[in-house]
Amino acid sequence: MRIGIDIDDTICETNKILIKKALAFDKQFVLGKGFKDKDAYRFVDMLYWDMNDVTRFFSYYLKNQNIYNNLKEIKDASFYINKLYNEGHKIIFITKRNSEILTKKVTKDWLKRHNIPYHKIIMDAHDKGQICLDEKVDLLIDDAEMNINDALLNHIDALLMTTKYNQKTDYKKRVHYWKEVYDYVNGVKKWEE
Repeated sequence: MRIGIDIDDTICETNKILIKKALAFDKQFVLGKGFKDKDAYRFVDMLYWDMNDVTRFFSYYLKNQNIYNNLKEIKDASFYINKLYNEGHKIIFITKRNSEILTKKVTKDWLKRHNIPYHKIIMDAHDKGQICLDEKVDLLIDDAEMNINDALLNHIDALLMTTKYNQKTDYKKRVHYWKEVYDYVNGVKKWEE
């Protein structure tokens, strides 16, 4: 099986750190109003920001502090991805992280430090459904509803990794832990269609 896996909030806890840094950035460089909707997925919905503020934030933190360096692994992600890899499944990371040299290096270094094997990394992935088609992915694991929907529109099976901001999503194939992903791939965990 070819398995496409998102990185942020699917194998590592990114959102908590980003929100903390975004609130500090908001206070120092933007309006300082704080949350508009703390459960929103996008910063323009979560904070009183426009896309220019979002771009400035990511530029500042990725270049000056590189928040991707010290992210915490989601429980058991490495263990179960290793099992899937060793059982012969193809692991393809598909992330929206930019493909700048520093971000790519930090991402690969993080995966290596956490002993997470893979066959390929695709960065700047803004149309994950099409990428899944191009890469012949059988299953996408992601935390963003829009990426799950892109996969489904392209007839790619998908699992939604549960996060704080996707609690209200009505998608049935929701997982909370990597063991559930592993069990699904091996036919142990099923959902009624």
